[in-house]
Amino acid sequence: MGAGGGIAKVAAPALIQEVAHPRLRPMLASCYYPFFYFGSLLSALLCFAGLYIPGGWLWRMPSMIQVLGPSLVLATLINCPESPRWLVYKNRLAEACDVLSKHHANGVVDDPLVQWELAEIQATIEEERFRSQPSYLNFLKTVGNRKRLVVIH
Repeated sequence: MGAGGGIAKVAAPALIQEVAHPRLRPMLASCYYPFFYFGSLLSALLCFAGLYIPGGWLWRMPSMIQVLGPSLVLATLINCPESPRWLVYKNRLAEACDVLSKHHANGVVDDPLVQWELAEIQATIEEERFRSQPSYLNFLKTVGNRKRLVVIH
């Protein structure tokens, strides 16, 4: 719910894609959104069922039940690995290699798949560093852009 829900909807599938074994990526990625909508439907049904509960439990019961899902996610988050891409971005290559080897090669650090994925992540991050990052300040840098911004406003 709220901003946290939006962040989770973007971050969770990305982490699944990074950590899942290449053979399982399509299946696991395609399971994320159906489970999200199943949970949303279940939540809506619980709220609807709460309409028929007499007294002060009208709103309490759905709220209490809806706390269970996020609580389960928070409890399992402790076992969730760091993103290999984030680790490489922070120059923690050994840890990134450990995460990739644990999930993609049964702990074998010298596995060709692990080395290839690590090299691919490094190349992508280097390419992103050389590219200029777009910014909202670009709207204000030139006179023409400032005039267009005023016209739109």
